[in-house]
Amino acid sequence: MRRRITAHWVFFKSTLSFSIPVMGVLAWLGLGVSAKMPVGVLGWISAVLAYFPVAIILDFLYKELSRKEEYYFYHNLSITRLELWIVSFLLSYSVYLLSFFAHSLWNMASK
Repeated sequence: MRRRITAHWVFFKSTLSFSIPVMGVLAWLGLGVSAKMPVGVLGWISAVLAYFPVAIILDFLYKELSRKEEYYFYHNLSITRLELWIVSFLLSYSVYLLSFFAHSLWNMASK
């Protein structure tokens, strides 16, 4: 069980090298057309992390098209591609939700 959790964590970290720049670009493009700009560091972090689930989906497309050979390592641990991506998406979505709630609590406390 511990090896599976470690393997999922390694895969999730491998998605970050693609997802973080994509989140930054998407946030920059999205905030550039938005009338409401975020306030403070936590606001900017929350705005960037809002694109985390979208970036994971784009990373899925990237890896499926260009880096299919990476899945053999996980296949040898009896972890399917579907399982890898579901866990990665759930982790990214939970990070987004935590940042959203932290930002909301911060706004409520500062008023």
